[in-house]
Amino acid sequence: MIGAEREFRAFMEKMCQMAGLDPLSSKIIALVYISPEDVAMDEIAQATGYSLASISLKVTMLAQFGIISKTRKPNSKKYYVHMEKNFIDATIDQLVRKQQNQLSYAKSELPGILDKFRERAKTEDDKRKLLVVEEYYGQIMRFDSVVQEMIDMLKKIK
Repeated sequence: MIGAEREFRAFMEKMCQMAGLDPLSSKIIALVYISPEDVAMDEIAQATGYSLASISLKVTMLAQFGIISKTRKPNSKKYYVHMEKNFIDATIDQLVRKQQNQLSYAKSELPGILDKFRERAKTEDDKRKLLVVEEYYGQIMRFDSVVQEMIDMLKKIK
């Protein structure tokens, strides 16, 4: 590994950790991101010094979040890891997933919860809790709008 690659991987690891990822997930992302080809999981284990079992668990978790993808190549028993290299496309994908999953779920469920809360809130404590939930719903709606604007703006610049 040349010095510049080592520096870039260290940079990516730090960026990932600043985003809240654990050290192993950060190492995996840094390694896969800089690799022009898909990387076999056993190669990741060898490069990071972690067991194949540990790598497999982290890769599965990262794949569930849509950060990386795990595939098998034809006529191979090995799993390979791939990551979107285009930062803007990856960001759009993450925002769309957030909008389609969490925000969509909140927008569909919270109105019914709020209706029940309004019907049943009798005490002052219940009414204060209702205000908390109403404010949360308002924040979700505003955030959803901002996420859509961000998606639209990113699509324009890519």
